[in-house]
Amino acid sequence: MNPVHFRARLARCAIFAAAFTYALLSVPAMAEPFAYVANFNSDDVSVVDTATLTVVDTIVVGNGPFQAAATANGEFVYVTNRFGQSVSVIDTATNSVIATVIVGIVPAGVAITSDSAYAYVSNFNSDTVSVIDTDTNVVVTTISVFDQPRDIAFTPDGLFAYVTSDQGDIAVIDTATNTVVDSVVFDPGSTVGIAFSPDGAFAYAAYGGQLEGVSIIDTATNTVVAEVDPGGTAPFGLAI
Repeated sequence: MNPVHFRARLARCAIFAAAFTYALLSVPAMAEPFAYVANFNSDDVSVVDTATLTVVDTIVVGNGPFQAAATANGEFVYVTNRFGQSVSVIDTATNSVIATVIVGIVPAGVAITSDSAYAYVSNFNSDTVSVIDTDTNVVVTTISVFDQPRDIAFTPDGLFAYVTSDQGDIAVIDTATNTVVDSVVFDPGSTVGIAFSPDGAFAYAAYGGQLEGVSIIDTATNTVVAEVDPGGTAPFGLAI
């Protein structure tokens, strides 16, 4: 897709991206939690003190920050830069960018494993997922998935990563081997946000396009078992 056209498309959808553009974490012991909010059009990240609901810092990152995810230990935040082909790594102790990791074209979603060892980044225009070793901030694996991957979420046990796509189908990655081992087949539409029930038995995926709604996926069989009409248009993000 032409980058100019793609940027215009993203600008129109920027309001929907809000559900994906923050990371919430606690740092360090006895400190208040902070929210890190990626600001797509100003190329920076706002740090919000959730106790006072005030912005306490602003961090310059790459071009078009889109999603943010925090390591479980609260030490780092990873931010995808849609037009920088990169991920900015923020040290939360200093609120400064300590590394810039080159990934694929138009990085979109980012998720971090529960042990904070790896960050998975979906590359919208490369049709891949980059796996970043958080110790070295180097891409150690690149996984081919469906066309135009979007969001990423891990099952609660960390064994699988589910990757949504503009094609509609969801790729299921085995995190032990970093290979696609299954997929969830959808009718025409673009799957966007995805989240899991606490026990991991079900995944909930928002989708739009010719059809719109939320699909409930049985993760034991990776099949859609129910549909929900949220009542609005262009469903995008969700959380459980």
